[in-house]
Amino acid sequence: MNSSAFPHLHDFRVAARPILAIDMTALWNRPTTGIQRVTRAITPGLAAEATRRGWDIQLVRHTRRGLESLGHWSSDTSLMQIHTDLDHVAMGVHTRTNITYARIRNVLRRRIRSMRLACRATSDVVTKETWLRRWVPDVVRRYGTSWRRRSLKPAVMADAYLTFAAGILPATLPIGVPPDRSVFVLHDLIPIQFPHYYPPQMSVNFHANLRALAVAPSLAKRRIVTASRHVATDICRVFAGISRTAVRIDVVSWGYDKATFFPQPDGSFRHAFGIPDNVPLVVAVSTQDPRKRFADIVSAVNASNCYGIFLGAGSPRREGNAIFLGHVPDELIRRAYSSSDVFVNWSAAEGFGLPTIEALACGARVVVPPDNPTLLEIGGRHVTVADRADVPALGKAIARAGQQPRQIPDLSAFSWQHPTQRFTELLWDEPAGEESP
Repeated sequence: MNSSAFPHLHDFRVAARPILAIDMTALWNRPTTGIQRVTRAITPGLAAEATRRGWDIQLVRHTRRGLESLGHWSSDTSLMQIHTDLDHVAMGVHTRTNITYARIRNVLRRRIRSMRLACRATSDVVTKETWLRRWVPDVVRRYGTSWRRRSLKPAVMADAYLTFAAGILPATLPIGVPPDRSVFVLHDLIPIQFPHYYPPQMSVNFHANLRALAVAPSLAKRRIVTASRHVATDICRVFAGISRTAVRIDVVSWGYDKATFFPQPDGSFRHAFGIPDNVPLVVAVSTQDPRKRFADIVSAVNASNCYGIFLGAGSPRREGNAIFLGHVPDELIRRAYSSSDVFVNWSAAEGFGLPTIEALACGARVVVPPDNPTLLEIGGRHVTVADRADVPALGKAIARAGQQPRQIPDLSAFSWQHPTQRFTELLWDEPAGEESP
């Protein structure tokens, strides 16, 4: 994480103060995803509130062994780089470094096993120390001994806990955290609702993490936060099917950065990519995975004689009139939003759909599919809904949206101050009341 993302924070290393543990596993070694945007937007406000209340903030991450402490929050966050990818944790596999150690260990175990069998087949009695010294180099034996005797890292202890990736990460609490001071942000249930978009092991682990959270004895006191009422309804239904227990859910809409996303069309944006002025320009922003259904947008763009600009993590390339730029800075995304004729979010499933709000804030005309209830909820009357979720209907929706006047809707409900305030209430103040769909 870049320390410039939180310029106003200072060192929190003060002894004997209450601790808020924030799980940062989802923040490192990933492109800019929705989870990252939410984490980066809310954490600074919570850090400022912790300072005001005299609390300390501890960064933690999930590994195969459980929660691991990264240290206290500091402005010098470059000292706390994490080398564990969230995908490794979500799919229950070792990181690359641990895989290397495991391979070395397995080779040594097979070598030792073969030597034992060879010793048993002979009449000579060979002690363990003798054949270890004979076959294993001294440096390997010394390293193996120190590795075996290495003490485990101390357990993570805290007074409150917040994780931004519930479901993807295990529902493990630090030692000492009261259940009513634990907040789990559950963005969606897509890995179990649409398992064909994910590796099988990730869907299995996602369901196992949800089950562990649902059957916890303190489930009634734990707080689950999500960003749409549609997802909250799905969560209630899934948890009721697992544990027959009602779950407390807070529905808090995410926001957008007003200083980053605002309407300012750029006349040179089209020319930079060789797009004529008299041809409609369609923009889509997301990671290039099958769930986003970019292939449908490409087909609609080529069939409608339009040009398409696709922004998001993935390989840069060109497919007909569709230009893929890969991961780009927010400033270029804003220019694309503001300069497009139509913005399309054709994702099959979303937990919230931050690009939809960002595009509306830049004055873009937005098209969404009819089979994504979350986008229909978030976009409301400000978006154009296609008649069907297929390529011909998408082409017609793009043409219909392009003829509508540009608008700057009222997006005051989508501010990062609202979720920050709600997290503050859940973590430090007595909950004002139970909110569920």
